[in-house]
Amino acid sequence: MTAADKPGAGDKTRSLAIWMTAVLVMIPLAIYAYLGQFSRLMGDDWGYFANIQWLSFRDNFLYWWNSWQSSYTFLFAIELLSLLGPRYVPPVFPALVLLIWLAGLAWLVALTLRYLGLAGDNLPLSIILAAFLMLAGVAAFPTLESIFWFSATIRQTLPVGIFALTLAFMLEVCSRNWPKRRLAAAASVGAIASFLNGGFSEVWVLLQILYFVLLLVVIRAVADRRYRKPALAIIGAGWLGSCASLGLQLHAPGIRARMQIQLSLESVDQHRSLALLAGEVWNEVSYFVAHQGGLAGFALTMAVGLTASLLLARPERHRCSAEHDMRVKRIGILAVIALSFTAVGVVATVSIGQYTAGAVFPRTLVSSAILKVLCGMMLGCYLGFLIQRDSASTPMGTLRKMGFVFLGVTVSASIVLSLVINQIRLIPDFQTFAQDWDARHRRIVQWRGNGESDVEVAPLRFDLSEFIAADGRSFDSVSPYYYQVDSIITAEDPAP
Repeated sequence: MTAADKPGAGDKTRSLAIWMTAVLVMIPLAIYAYLGQFSRLMGDDWGYFANIQWLSFRDNFLYWWNSWQSSYTFLFAIELLSLLGPRYVPPVFPALVLLIWLAGLAWLVALTLRYLGLAGDNLPLSIILAAFLMLAGVAAFPTLESIFWFSATIRQTLPVGIFALTLAFMLEVCSRNWPKRRLAAAASVGAIASFLNGGFSEVWVLLQILYFVLLLVVIRAVADRRYRKPALAIIGAGWLGSCASLGLQLHAPGIRARMQIQLSLESVDQHRSLALLAGEVWNEVSYFVAHQGGLAGFALTMAVGLTASLLLARPERHRCSAEHDMRVKRIGILAVIALSFTAVGVVATVSIGQYTAGAVFPRTLVSSAILKVLCGMMLGCYLGFLIQRDSASTPMGTLRKMGFVFLGVTVSASIVLSLVINQIRLIPDFQTFAQDWDARHRRIVQWRGNGESDVEVAPLRFDLSEFIAADGRSFDSVSPYYYQVDSIITAEDPAP
C-alpha cells in the first residue's frame, strides 16, 4: 500500500461522521420500539390467543383453517409466539418487526450502492438510508395499526420486511458467479421463503405475486445479460412459491366461509358497475397519495436522497464523465421502477379491498407506503446527481451544490424533529393505556381466582385500540373467553 492509498485524517473524520449519523438516525426508530412496549392485546388478538390457551396446536390450527383463516404461516407463527405468553407478545413485536425491516432494507440499499458504484462506507451508509426509509415509511402508514396492533402487524407489516430480506438474498445471489448447483439451491431457498411469507395474509400473497411479476418484467428489460438468466430463474422461483401459497390458501375451507360472510354484508355490492368500482378505487388512491404523513415521508426521503447523492458523488470520483452519466442513467431507471411499483401496488391493493370487501383496510397499504417513500429517495438521488453534473461545469458550481446540501439537511432535520416530537407526545398516553390494561388484567385474574364469573372493571383513561382505529376494541365479546369468565363489564365505579 502506498502513502497515497492510506486513509487520511479526512477519510477518518468522514467515516466517524457517517457512523455518528447512523446512531442519531436510529433514535427515532428506537422511540417507536419503546412505544411498542406499551402495546397489549386488543381487537382480534383476543380470539387468536384465547384458543391457544385452551386448545391443542392441532385443534387450534384446524379451528381457524376450517372456519375463518387460510393463512397457514400466520397460524403457525401465532402458536410459536404464544410460547412467550400472550400478554408479552404485543409489546416485543414492534421492535422485532422494525429489526427485520432494517436488516432487509439495509441489505437492499447496500446492493443499490454497489450497483451505482458507491460501495465505500457501505455498511453505515446502508443503515442510515434504510433507517430514513423506515422512519418515513412509518410516517406514511395510513394507520398506526400497522406498527402498534399485533394482529395487523404480523399479517401485513412483518411480511413486507421478510419480503425485503428475501429479495435482497435473491439479488445478492444473482450478482455472484455461482455454479448452477448453488444457484438451484438458492432458488429453492427463495421459493420456500416466498411460500412461507405468502402464508401470512391472503392480501399480501396477491401483492407478493404482483411484485415478483413486475420484477421479472424489469429484469427482462434492463438487466445485464450476464445476470439476466440467473435473475429470472431465482425471481421466477419466488413467484412460483408465491403462487403455490395462493393456491393452498384458496383451497382452505376457512377462506370460503369468510368470503361468504363478507359477501353477505350490506357494504359489499357485488352488482357495482365497472365505472362505479373504478371511481371508488380512484377516490381511495387519491386519499392515500394526499395522506399528510405520506407527503411528509416523501419529502423526508427526497431531501435525504438529494443530500446523500451530493455528498457521495464527490468530484474526484467522477473524473470520467461517462461513468457519471452511466450512474445518472441507472438512478433514473431505479426512480422509474420505484414509481411504477408504487402506482401498481397502490391501485392493486385498493382494488382488491374494494372488490372483495367493499372497503380498503388501511393496514394493507404498508408495502405501498414504503414504496411511496422509496420513490422520494430515488427522485432525490436522481436530482442530486444531475445537480452534481451541472455544478462541475459552472464557476459557481461548488457554492450551488453546498446550497442544495444545506437545503436537504435542513428539510430532513426539520421533518425528523417534527416526527420525534410527535412520538414523544404519545408516550404519556401509551403509558397510561399499558398501566390501565395491566391493572384490568390483574383484577380479572384475581376475581376469576376467587370464583367470580362476572367481572367489573374501570374504563380505560386512554384506549390505544380506539387511537389506532375508529372501531378498535381493547375488550370485546371474545375477551371473557380468553379469561374464562362469563362477562367483563365496564363500570365507572366497579365493585371492590
